[in-house]
Amino acid sequence: MKKILLIALVGIASLGITACGNKSADEQTQTTTETTTLQLAWKIENLGMDSMGYAPVSRLTLLINGKEEPLGDLNQPLAEIAAEQFTEQGIPADATIACGGFWGGATTNYYAVVMGDEVVVFSGGPNENEETADQQPFIYEIFKTIKWR
Repeated sequence: MKKILLIALVGIASLGITACGNKSADEQTQTTTETTTLQLAWKIENLGMDSMGYAPVSRLTLLINGKEEPLGDLNQPLAEIAAEQFTEQGIPADATIACGGFWGGATTNYYAVVMGDEVVVFSGGPNENEETADQQPFIYEIFKTIKWR
């Protein structure tokens, strides 16, 4: 009798476990989350000197998930700026990537910030105005806004 009772209890427990795991389609809830990754990178091309032989020319392109977004030919040499150097260049911590260079006595940097479904590229650098440099050591303004989605 104990054996039959034990077999019956095991059977009932198995049915309970099976029933809990097999919900009907009405009881099941599915959650779908769209994940979109965003990868930003610079493509910097050294084009040599300008037509007058005075200034180096660099072609700056922003790569958004591999798609090229041209930013223009700039009269300055350019190199990527490591994230560890953002603070000393006045680049905000929410910037994803940055690059810049020095030419003709001035530094000009470029950095990209993701704002929703746009990538905003800023340009600027150290404030050269002696009267306002203490209050605002760096000045950056929007250079270009690009939709990425």
